[in-house]
Amino acid sequence: MAPDAPADDAATALFAATVKPDEDVLFRNLDGEAVLVHLGSGTYFGLDETGTFIWERMVEHEALPPVLAAVLEAFEVDEATAKADLVRLVGELQEAGLVTVAPKGEKTEEGAEG
Repeated sequence: MAPDAPADDAATALFAATVKPDEDVLFRNLDGEAVLVHLGSGTYFGLDETGTFIWERMVEHEALPPVLAAVLEAFEVDEATAKADLVRLVGELQEAGLVTVAPKGEKTEEGAEG
């Protein structure tokens, strides 16, 4: 069980954080699928219907617990799988510079307003 501990700690920290789109990200919903473009770096990221659902709720709530609740309500998926997939997606978005993650109460890189 010890090898999973760092991943569990990272997931716990992520679920306690504020997650916001970077201020330079352009989002377009195209028939249920989305395109994200970072205007500063030119990074392009495509989201399928589920990823688009998650993105829209992440923008609305700026926190992952209500996003997870929405995913569990909308899709037939167990909580462990949904949480792992959500952590993976946010990690990919963060690595691409499309979202910022900060502990609750701290400002994200672009400040308090988004």
